[in-house]
Amino acid sequence: MRACAICEKSHKYSITRKKVRSKYNPVGRKKNLANLQWVKLPDGTRVKACTSCMRTLAKPKRVRASAKRQPAKTAEEK
Repeated sequence: MRACAICEKSHKYSITRKKVRSKYNPVGRKKNLANLQWVKLPDGTRVKACTSCMRTLAKPKRVRASAKRQPAKTAEEK
């Protein structure tokens, strides 16, 4: 099955309802596929990924504010 190697997104069904003689007839059952593209990961391997994951991979890595701060010294270290 074709699916994204990162988030495992694959396909989704969409159903259109058509009115026939005052009754609804679920005739249009369409398979919407994920937009998968070949992309090279930072470790060098090529995988098929959806475009939303490709945008996420392209973002620069941010350092969280909690990682920048120095840990508080305990009473034993003082």
